[in-house]
Amino acid sequence: MQNILEVKNLRTYYTTDSGTAKAVDGVSFSLGRNRTLGIVGESGCGKSVTALSIMGLVPMPPGFFAGGEILWKGRDLLKLSAEQIRKLRGNEIAMIFQEPMSSLNPVYTCGFQIVEQILLHRKVSRPEAKKQAVEMLRLVGIPDPSERFNSYPHELSGGMRQRVMIAMALSCDPALLIADEPTTALDVTVQAQILELIGKLQAETGMSVILITHDFGVIAELCEDVLVMYASKVVESGSAAQIFLQPLHPYTAGLLKSIPRIGSKKQRLNVIEGNVPSATRLPDGCRFANRCPLADEHCRAFEPELKEYDAGHMAACWKISA
Repeated sequence: MQNILEVKNLRTYYTTDSGTAKAVDGVSFSLGRNRTLGIVGESGCGKSVTALSIMGLVPMPPGFFAGGEILWKGRDLLKLSAEQIRKLRGNEIAMIFQEPMSSLNPVYTCGFQIVEQILLHRKVSRPEAKKQAVEMLRLVGIPDPSERFNSYPHELSGGMRQRVMIAMALSCDPALLIADEPTTALDVTVQAQILELIGKLQAETGMSVILITHDFGVIAELCEDVLVMYASKVVESGSAAQIFLQPLHPYTAGLLKSIPRIGSKKQRLNVIEGNVPSATRLPDGCRFANRCPLADEHCRAFEPELKEYDAGHMAACWKISA
């Protein structure tokens, strides 16, 4: 399978008053055409910074790239100029952000913002761009798209604003869609609608998708491949079936055990004791050692490498039997 995106040993750091924060520290993965990759982990593990690095949206300063490659169709995005990145962003690679109210400009109508996106990347007239924008609003399930074209973001519900963001992201037919917590702050019914919409649009367009979330339910719904991140690193990766049925890393197993089960009202939820280490003070050994029930002195002294244990199933842990 040909990979459309390859991230190799990516290191995205930030300069802070407390020292250098290693937000993404040696992350590697690949994504095939028409595949969906889920990136899961606790808040602050580096999921969103990985996405911002791919999009070329890391603020510099305080952010900087300390190493690695992001190969998009063979080209290293980290070596492209700002102008070259702008031509890719929103055109070949698009992103849906967590909170559409802070991503959409409140002083312009939703339709105007989609039209501007189309005009930036496509050589079409404004009337033609408007026609395409209305069609995109219809495609993402917004009722009365011609009327909603003239609505401002504050006039729409959270679910409708998220649909506008999806319409804008897909307006130039991107090959890759990055969705960063696309269902955060939405009620359960709307969450299901947005996830169904992303899956439906992927099936129709053939685009690849990176879905960033902390919700394993979302991962199970949409993703074929899964990347589990902890403290700025990948601790496990594999197919969704491998991750759910045979988790190798203690952190992955802990996350899966903490999911509420239907019919278990009297059973307390499992928790992972302890706290994630600070990105400015990362330990020498395994970064999960201070919270892991299996950890010993070797784990605390030496950092494990990501190794393959089954076809495509990789994990970084000293306690896994070969």
